[in-house]
Amino acid sequence: MSNYVDELRRIQNLTNEEINEGKKNKLATEIVELFEELLDKKGIEIPCEDATEQKERYDGNNVAKLYGMEYFDLVSNVQSLL
Repeated sequence: MSNYVDELRRIQNLTNEEINEGKKNKLATEIVELFEELLDKKGIEIPCEDATEQKERYDGNNVAKLYGMEYFDLVSNVQSLL
């Protein structure tokens, strides 16, 4: 119950700007996910610039077409445009 009350207080204290940024991030993520679906349909994979990330991307049978910083940078850039 205490965690629920704490979360409600946190939400209540959010500013409109913080709420809008959260909405922008969600929308940006959805846009990037649509782009990743297109990459998947076309059989295109964007390689990771970082060699370590490129090696890690296939762990656990990961099939992401965008991975690591390439994914997060694209989300950030789309969010900046919104």
